[in-house]
Amino acid sequence: PPMQWLVDGLVPSNSFIVLGGAPKTCKSWMALDIGMSVALREPCFSRSDFTVQCPKSVLFIMLEDAAANIYGRVRAIGKSKGISVEQLQAAPMYFRFNRELDLGDNAQVRTLANRISESIPDLGLIVIDPFRNAHAMDENDSNSVRELTDNIKDLRDITQASVLITHHLRKMSKQDKENPGFALRGSGAIYGAVDGLITLADEPKTTSAEWVNHVKIRIKAGREPDPFLLSLAVSDGPDNRANNVSWSVSGYCNDQ
Repeated sequence: PPMQWLVDGLVPSNSFIVLGGAPKTCKSWMALDIGMSVALREPCFSRSDFTVQCPKSVLFIMLEDAAANIYGRVRAIGKSKGISVEQLQAAPMYFRFNRELDLGDNAQVRTLANRISESIPDLGLIVIDPFRNAHAMDENDSNSVRELTDNIKDLRDITQASVLITHHLRKMSKQDKENPGFALRGSGAIYGAVDGLITLADEPKTTSAEWVNHVKIRIKAGREPDPFLLSLAVSDGPDNRANNVSWSVSGYCNDQ
């Protein structure tokens, strides 16, 4: 059958996607925007290339930042999309901040997957941020990584949702920049297991509140958009928390 997209050109339906980038390259912001766009049926990054055809419920499993920080980011992203706090509260978005998650434990993963399936109607996407906090296994050991990725695929298949996990990239060589999947931290078995990969390579930024990334997308079973530059500017409110954000795509890039 033809490929079904959760987000056109970015996230296929019922897929295992890794969103990779170096530390402080706005991976969590990007994952939140993707998930919120799916729940709200809004284009990702306010870009018509990445539209959502059918809204779905989204589960965010946030294992690093505190709830107050995540909700502040959600409000700021919602504001950038013209979505009120009341609309955000009514949207099919679910958040889990319990850090007791071990993707290396198949029994736990299956129990969680079944509970999710029973509890969240019309689920389309599970976001897990970050990968390193979601297990206790050796990421450099290929056998351990295969166990982890098999469990993630069980989570995908039992819930029938896409699973998007943020992960770190190591410093890229020239060869890695041509194929960023090889720069994923840990065993190459991670790259071998995914259905798709989104990578962020940071570019020089003008201020501490702006991130500019060279984005490459790899979709194993379908078409891929050309690489592009994605910038995120964050403005703070009086409480020094994120108040508004602005995404911009500054045109498609080449690999020079």
